[in-house]
Amino acid sequence: MIDMSRKYRTAGGREVTLYCTNAPGAYPVHGRIGDRSPLRWNRAGFIAVGTISDRLVEVEADSVEEIIRRTRESWTGHNFTSHANELAAVLRKAGKLKEGE
Repeated sequence: MIDMSRKYRTAGGREVTLYCTNAPGAYPVHGRIGDRSPLRWNRAGFIAVGTISDRLVEVEADSVEEIIRRTRESWTGHNFTSHANELAAVLRKAGKLKEGE
């Protein structure tokens, strides 16, 4: 669950500014990435329209294990293998995961 008292960035490493976490509907988290137009995320941090690299990640959650743990928890009921491959690519690009891991 996204919490206004914590700092977030995208899985791709970009700065995020949150406006609220309790708006009505399926995407109650509102904010922006950098200077982009306002965006919406669901309670697990997945963006309404965008890519896996736009997923919200806590700034303090820098370890690969922590990012994967939180991601796995939020992907319950989804195609984890597909999402895990996308997440691994994002983590490799950010230097958090070595090729072949």
